[in-house]
Amino acid sequence: MSKKIFPFILLIIFLVISAQLFSQTTTDLIILLDSSQSMIPYYTDVAEFICKSILPSYLRYGDRFHILTFADTVQNPISQEVLTNADINAIVAGILLLYPLGTSTDLITALEDTWNWTLDLPSNSNKVIVMITDGMHAPLSSSPYYNLTSEDVKVKISQVADKIKSQNWVFKLITVPFSSDSGSQTENSKAPGAGIYTDTLANSAGTNAIEFSKDNDSAIVEKTFSLMSMSCPENLGRHNYTFKIPITFSNQTDADITLEIKKLIVNGKINALNGKSSVTIPSNSKKTIMVPVAFPKEWPSGEQTLIIEPVFTDNLRVIPPVLQSNVLLKYSFLAAMLTNITQLILSLLIIAIIIALIIIIILYIRSIHKKANQPVVDAVFDSMQTQKIAGNTAKTATANTSMLSPAQSATSSRTIPIIEQSKPGARIIPEVQKQTRIEITADSNKTKTRLFENLFNTPKTEPRFFIEPQVTSTQPVIEASQNPDHIKDRIALLSGDTTKQQSIKHMLDVLQKKEEKLSATVHRKPIVYNPSIIKPGTVKVEFVVDNQNRCIGKRNIKVLHSGGKKTIGGRFSDFFIFLYPFPDRIADVYYDGESIVIVPQKLEYFPDYDSAITINFDERVRIVNKRGKELFFTFTLYIPPYEKINNILKCVDITDNTEK
Repeated sequence: MSKKIFPFILLIIFLVISAQLFSQTTTDLIILLDSSQSMIPYYTDVAEFICKSILPSYLRYGDRFHILTFADTVQNPISQEVLTNADINAIVAGILLLYPLGTSTDLITALEDTWNWTLDLPSNSNKVIVMITDGMHAPLSSSPYYNLTSEDVKVKISQVADKIKSQNWVFKLITVPFSSDSGSQTENSKAPGAGIYTDTLANSAGTNAIEFSKDNDSAIVEKTFSLMSMSCPENLGRHNYTFKIPITFSNQTDADITLEIKKLIVNGKINALNGKSSVTIPSNSKKTIMVPVAFPKEWPSGEQTLIIEPVFTDNLRVIPPVLQSNVLLKYSFLAAMLTNITQLILSLLIIAIIIALIIIIILYIRSIHKKANQPVVDAVFDSMQTQKIAGNTAKTATANTSMLSPAQSATSSRTIPIIEQSKPGARIIPEVQKQTRIEITADSNKTKTRLFENLFNTPKTEPRFFIEPQVTSTQPVIEASQNPDHIKDRIALLSGDTTKQQSIKHMLDVLQKKEEKLSATVHRKPIVYNPSIIKPGTVKVEFVVDNQNRCIGKRNIKVLHSGGKKTIGGRFSDFFIFLYPFPDRIADVYYDGESIVIVPQKLEYFPDYDSAITINFDERVRIVNKRGKELFFTFTLYIPPYEKINNILKCVDITDNTEK
């Protein structure tokens, strides 16, 4: 073997091994090499083929390499796990020391011993057996298969091949021409079944016999291992840290091959694959795919050489296992953004759709609340405005009557009679004519006139009455207003219809809640408070909200220090209100050593208070949120459950009657 190829072999193998930081499934590669003297003309070329083509093309980091030589017996001169460059050197050195010295060839013994030997290898690895032989079967007379006829030899070879196939092992056959010149004197066996069984080996193992040729090593490797070849440009040009590498795959086998790249190891350091990359390549054709890659910002820029190793699914292997290319890397933030512009636009579109849906849902919920509350509010508003207009109409009609003549006054009294109530201080005024009403409201807002025209134009079989307090010359007339307290005073003057009283009271309650809700939306300045300490001390309290679940651990159980401060409100407050929505820190809580002081920071949620609130323990405080939902909360002294149990146990007095 020429020593000129030795450095080249070491360089290729070193590149392959150094690139394998991310190992694939372990493989046991077994070379079953014919070492009989009939192989002498080809043995050196076969050894170079193993070192130069098979090892760098198929072997991977973590694989195990074995050589079994056979003639009349089977030997195992090399069995090495490939972990370092020194392991490759040992394999190459061992192959260079091999030489064909066997005087006979026993194919059946070689296959049987290979079967038994391979069974002892770890079961969790792939087994690939490559048999290199001239196909001659010429056993010695001492062989147990010496007396077999040709048909018996074929049957026996088929039986061993079936056992190999039953284990799902890969069996490949490479043949060299039989040389009668070198083997006529040594392998002129008189065994009945002596002969060449190349076709029997191939047919029994379900493979093709590939003829060895010194000048076509790469094609032999592709056909033997059903491997595709891959290539890429020697110079990739100038790129940002995110780009695509064109890799061309050539499939010269007889079957279509589907491949998927799951990793792309660069310089044995990082997995630079930036997305999925897969393709199906028909038989005897080639395809180029653009493999997306992305380098981290820490990766050095400038011109550099990349050693690229694709890692495929299903333990697929290609030749060569690694690619080498030059590239000029320049990091550009703008280019990186433009490269991923599609992903950016898609992300922004999804975010915009989500925000739009949230806004639509919120508007829909608010519209439902408005529609539900509007009829009640309109009814109360109409009732209050009607009372006000009726009062003004009655006063105007009374004034006009006093200015009429007796005859006119009599006529007018029939149109606008005034019936005094039995209760002092009030009277009931019946409905007046439409023309008089319109004249009275002529100076008021036109919208109100149209609003109440529809109300008064409704035909009634009975007159409608309005409440008007009785006044004296020294007492001003009490106008109906939107103040619920004034309206309640007028309701108190009703003496007749109980159903009407209840209806009006209900409307007033709704109006009051509406006003509280409106007042809650008006922001008022927080109260400025300077805490004081009556006496030093601490107290452990529990914040209790009516109808709110207290089984939340110690979330609302805090220790108050004299002069210290806690907050009340939403999620990020010390004391948490979650029954209804409230913002954070609607009030501060102080402890002066004797009592608790609540200082509202958002007075719109405390409609009953305009200053700091000093309370004792278990004293309730009312708050209202923006939707008009009211709550009551208290502060109670916290007693741990175990102390309560201890107090109960201490209350039990057990008397010992034996002493008496």
